[in-house]
Amino acid sequence: MNLPRPILLYYRRAQRLRGSVDSLALGAAVGAVIATLPTMPLNTVLTIVVALVLRVNVLAGLLAGTLISNPLTIVPQYYLVWRTGNFFFPGRLSWERIQSILHQIKEQGLLSSLDVLRGVGWDTIKIMFCGGLVLAIPAGLMTYFLARWFFIHIRRKRREKHLLNHKKTKTGRGR
Repeated sequence: MNLPRPILLYYRRAQRLRGSVDSLALGAAVGAVIATLPTMPLNTVLTIVVALVLRVNVLAGLLAGTLISNPLTIVPQYYLVWRTGNFFFPGRLSWERIQSILHQIKEQGLLSSLDVLRGVGWDTIKIMFCGGLVLAIPAGLMTYFLARWFFIHIRRKRREKHLLNHKKTKTGRGR
């Protein structure tokens, strides 16, 4: 398999995960849902807590969460979350309003800037979490089914390899 090295490393890590197929797939889905929500500093902690509460594979969740929310994907992901949330709450946090707020922060002092940010805070939270939830549900579902297929495929290949090795040693050609 000629994959780039970082992708190959994630592939190998996923191959080595142990547990039932359902536990692995649900763990990956939990990680995908939490990684899609705008909870950047808490993604890892939330994934661990939710995976432990649901009794699913924690490592699969962390692996899926890292693939979805990482330094390369966070800017486009948060932009998509903002656009999606802004679709459901139009006009509350438009690009013009963001530019106006940034201009006010630049022109005013620190205390005045904090008042401006506090005023826009709840609208931002509503928009980002609404957009995050709208995107997280399909991301979780797609991740569950893709991870389930992946882990079933890995198990099948491992079983076939084991059977081939077992036949070779039985006939005496494997040594």
